[in-house]
Amino acid sequence: MSMLDGRGRLRGRVNLIDAAAAAFVLLIIPLAFVAYRTLRVPDPIMRAVTPTSLSVDGPRQIRVTGEHFRPFLRAFVSKTGLVLSAVNLPDGLRANYLIQTPSAIELDLPPDLRTGTYDVYLFDEGREVARITQAFTLTPPPPPPKPVVTSPGTPVGPNAILDLDVRFSVDPDIVPAIKVGDADLNQPEVGSASSLAAVILSWQHATDPSGPRSLRLEGGPLATVAPSSLFDAVVRLGAVRRGDVWEYAGPQRLRISGGFAFATSTYMIAGSITALRAAPERAQKAPGR
Repeated sequence: MSMLDGRGRLRGRVNLIDAAAAAFVLLIIPLAFVAYRTLRVPDPIMRAVTPTSLSVDGPRQIRVTGEHFRPFLRAFVSKTGLVLSAVNLPDGLRANYLIQTPSAIELDLPPDLRTGTYDVYLFDEGREVARITQAFTLTPPPPPPKPVVTSPGTPVGPNAILDLDVRFSVDPDIVPAIKVGDADLNQPEVGSASSLAAVILSWQHATDPSGPRSLRLEGGPLATVAPSSLFDAVVRLGAVRRGDVWEYAGPQRLRISGGFAFATSTYMIAGSITALRAAPERAQKAPGR
């Protein structure tokens, strides 16, 4: 018995051509879907922004990392909470878009942004394709640097007579040679606005918390070694101000916690500045030594 009748119908019910057409349609639909997924350009994804904090008066460039970045996109920024619309994209909020790789772009931020937290948008023509909220923050400019010298009563002029509190670490053998009134050999430079060499005004022993130390000499008994002794001194000197830094002959930069060296014809000692202040007014008016 023939499966096709005189009209070409399968078992007298379905036309063979119609059946083939229906099978073709059923086959082409999944193929078309696969082709669409394969050929469609995926939307970019923004994952991270660096740096996340910038000073409002500093460089305005950020780097965005993510996926599927491509040329000819447009980037905009907007304060967090103020959503941008595709029909209203002010030029003042547009960032210069520079693609580096499909996973990284750089944005030059608009120059007129104020302090605050901002979102970043990417548009393809009139369609928003990516957004990252709270991407970065513009902070106020940092305060001007504080002067290195911060002790109360420190003068601000170009030169002055200063009193330094210095903690010296001194070898016990040379302690007897150190006297109040000793003057430093490091005279200020010729032509300096202040010509007073450093002078020790007071000198007193400071408690050494470390105590004596012991060591065993090679082939010998245990020996006790006295550590350097600590002494607190007040030193008066003439200083010149260069920018925010006071300098003494050498030059030595004078700052709290900074080092200070003092030398005479018989010894040299070094220590750390613990305080710095202007000498009394009568010392400021005294002639240089």
